[in-house]
Amino acid sequence: KMVIRRQSLEEMKEIYDGMLSGHFPADEIKPFWKIKDSYEKGEYMGYGLYRHAEDRECLAYAWMCSIRDENWILLDYYAVTEKLRGRGMGSRFLKHLFEECTEGIPVIIEVEDPDRLENIPEDRREEERERRLRRISFYLRNGVQETQLRARVFQVPYNIMIYKQDA
Repeated sequence: KMVIRRQSLEEMKEIYDGMLSGHFPADEIKPFWKIKDSYEKGEYMGYGLYRHAEDRECLAYAWMCSIRDENWILLDYYAVTEKLRGRGMGSRFLKHLFEECTEGIPVIIEVEDPDRLENIPEDRREEERERRLRRISFYLRNGVQETQLRARVFQVPYNIMIYKQDA
C-alpha cells in the first residue's frame, strides 16, 4: 500500500532540484526562494506519494498554494513519475488530495491552453497540443470542471479549471 504524506521543505527542495525540470517547462518553474518564502508563511504545502512511510523516493507530488483568507487553493505543481504513469495512481493520488488535504476548499488548476501554441516551435505544436488535451481530459475524469477563465502567467497562456467538493 502506498503512503501519501506531507513533505518537508527539504524534501521539496530535493524534488525541485532533481525532478521538477523534467516534469515542467522552464518558463513554468518559479524560483525556489518564492516557494520557500510561501512555505515558511504557511501558505504553501507539498504532498508526496511514497511506497512506505519512511521512503525517500517520491513517486508523485502535489504542491499547493493556499491563501486561507481568500478561501481557495492553487494546485501549483502536480506530477506522477514516469514509472507510475498510466496505472491509475495519478487519479488515486489526486482524489486523496481533494478529499483529505484541501479541507473542502475549492482548488484552482491552471492548464496550458491547447489552442495557444504560438510560443511552441512549429514542428512540436501538434504533439504539445495533444499533451495539453490529455492533461485537461485527466482532470475532467477526476471531477475537475472547466471554466471560461483564461490567464497568462509569465507569457504562458492557461485555461483555469476548478475542483469543488460539492460539485
